[in-house]
Amino acid sequence: MLKAKVVLTLFLVLVLAVGVLAQENDAKAKYNEGIKLKQAGKFAEAEAAFRAAIKIDPNYVNAQLELGTACFSQKKYADAQSAFEKVTQLEPNNADGWYNLGMTQMTTKQYKSAEASLQKALEIKPKELDAKKVLAETYFSSKQYSKAVDMYKECVAADSSDALTYANLAKSYRAMNNLPLAEAAYERATMLDGKFAEGFFNLANVQADEEKYNSAITAYKSAIKADPKMYNAYYNLAVAYQKAELWDQALAAYKDFVKVADGKKGMAAQLKRAKEIIPQLEEYLSQF
Repeated sequence: MLKAKVVLTLFLVLVLAVGVLAQENDAKAKYNEGIKLKQAGKFAEAEAAFRAAIKIDPNYVNAQLELGTACFSQKKYADAQSAFEKVTQLEPNNADGWYNLGMTQMTTKQYKSAEASLQKALEIKPKELDAKKVLAETYFSSKQYSKAVDMYKECVAADSSDALTYANLAKSYRAMNNLPLAEAAYERATMLDGKFAEGFFNLANVQADEEKYNSAITAYKSAIKADPKMYNAYYNLAVAYQKAELWDQALAAYKDFVKVADGKKGMAAQLKRAKEIIPQLEEYLSQF
């Protein structure tokens, strides 16, 4: 009788094990389907597949993580945050879960929470560069500029080839009104990426603030070369010529600005000002 019980118990265990395995396979199939859909850019369909996988296996961590990324890609930030929070509950040492949670919180301006989540990610993976970059941006966005500078400096120390990180370091210095260091960081960014229009534009703005107009003129020209549709650069170039008292060049630059920017969205105020200045400069130059 005892032997029969042992056999029956073993049979039940085997049945249960097979049932669990089948459940895991079904969840895995839905997960794999979601991955393919996500890779194809079909985020809504991917979300549905990941939710199906989670319905089968509520503790499927990777499915929760991918559900969060699919929701984030659709700007469904509340759903994304919920999924990433679940990941960190299921696996408190999942660095990707904490990183993604922090990214979502930063995106939705929950800066204190983002800071805590990203610091947790870095406790688990101290060398995670992406987490450091997002934490630095969180510091900047919450106006903790000194902390942002320190974190961006850590980032460029880890990877000195990233032009965008140098530009972000520069904007942090500029927010602290440290123009010389902002200029140096923007110069480094534009050295790393010779087609970095925004980097050249911001470098020129800093140089103009420092009254280094000749340097600013060169940088504005580089911005325009990198992006001929950067209309603000045309206008600021004209202003820099004017500040440098290079009147002929200023007049030509204002005319160039009007030619390229006329009718363009967001340019109304600058166009109005340029059209006022042009006849004034023409009258002035006619005297010589």
